[in-house]
Amino acid sequence: MRLKLFLILSLIIGCLSSQAVTIKEVKTTSSGQLAHLIDESYYSVDSLIVSGPIDNTDMSLLKSLTQKGRLTGLNLKNSSIATNKGFWFTNNPQSPDSLQVKLKYVYLPDNCDHIGDFAFANVKSLVGIFKDHTNRSYPQFYFSIGSLKNTSIKTIDFGAEELVFQAFSLQDAEELESINGLGTRTYIESEALYNTPNLKASAPFDLMLLLGDRYFSHSSLDEIILPNVHHVLGDAWFEFSKAKKIAFGSGGILSVPSRAFFGCDNLKSLTLPKSVCILKQDCLNQTGLEVLTLPEGLIEIESNAMGWNIFLREVVFPSTLERIGYGNGRFWDALEKIYVKAQTPPECIFSDIDSDPYHSFTGANETATLYVPKGTLEAYRAAPGWNYFSKIEEFDFSDVEQVKALPANRPVVSTGKGFMYLESPHPAPFTVFDMDGHTIQSGTVDGTLEVTLPAGIYLINFGEDTQKVLVK
Repeated sequence: MRLKLFLILSLIIGCLSSQAVTIKEVKTTSSGQLAHLIDESYYSVDSLIVSGPIDNTDMSLLKSLTQKGRLTGLNLKNSSIATNKGFWFTNNPQSPDSLQVKLKYVYLPDNCDHIGDFAFANVKSLVGIFKDHTNRSYPQFYFSIGSLKNTSIKTIDFGAEELVFQAFSLQDAEELESINGLGTRTYIESEALYNTPNLKASAPFDLMLLLGDRYFSHSSLDEIILPNVHHVLGDAWFEFSKAKKIAFGSGGILSVPSRAFFGCDNLKSLTLPKSVCILKQDCLNQTGLEVLTLPEGLIEIESNAMGWNIFLREVVFPSTLERIGYGNGRFWDALEKIYVKAQTPPECIFSDIDSDPYHSFTGANETATLYVPKGTLEAYRAAPGWNYFSKIEEFDFSDVEQVKALPANRPVVSTGKGFMYLESPHPAPFTVFDMDGHTIQSGTVDGTLEVTLPAGIYLINFGEDTQKVLVK
């Protein structure tokens, strides 16, 4: 079926040109043989079908045909790569030769498991690249660094159990509309999807590992669903994305980095994972959010993490919040309601930079109503930063969300300045981790134990529970 499609596309190309289409087939019996089978006449061929084994020497010859000939279609479906199973049709992205390539369609060999570095970079004529994904004998397929950068490719439809988009692999592919056939694991590295303004349709990115920066920056995906992201590094994940909805699954992310959602002015729905314990500076600035509910487990919001959200009407802070930096309420002009579930007013940080100090909510609509837990009204009225709001009311959060009672014999963690205090009525193992997952201390508590620690955020496995704690 795909072979017929390839031939039809070749014929269409010919019909749209003033010359008759020339299609040739060549069959190898061993790799490195193409040079003996192809003569000068092949430089006038429009479409070439190759079957049999090929290697890097053959790839170099095919590259020469695309640069010096008039080849627009290349079908390697029935060929096999004899060496590293990669399509190392390598271009120098700075070379003017890449601008001479007329290639429009490529059908990859069945046993191909990756496209090499900068293989088609800057080949603006390339609109289609295919691989039969009914064959799952190769569990992984990866797009190497810059492999399809600045091409006119419209659809990625590669079936593999694991897909890898290396750095810059689809950067500036401005015609890209969809990514389909995602496997059970997807890896996206720095700027792999940077500036893909027409990317609209995609399956959910399942079990994703994100490495680097700007994975979906400048993307036009309407929805980005990440149900099982388990590891994220780098900044500016969705910077200037046009997504209306972004949703994460339950865990795997401890902090939301700088500029993660910066400039997402179309964003109306955001679901952060419950594992998040800190929002970094600028991570949620200048979004289109109108309602924002931050997850239980969040401990700290750094300064200027959430400013310039001019459409924000309602925000819900969790019971676990302990600190919120200055400048977060800046330009919250539309704010109507702010809910805080914390029994103790979280510390509001004041700026010590300007001669006119400002705090967490300076610049927010001060007539918005602040809702606080029952019995905490006076504490919030007296708390610096929170007393900025002229209307403070008590609210029964138990009517909205039932809090599960904890067993009386459960191990307890508390913190103070420079220490973590562990208490258990029965022997309970514990392990303290830093934010990078490194083990700081482990052992067993039967009674009480004080662990001395520098100020910071930690994860602790204690008994059957895992908690995030802030040591001041």
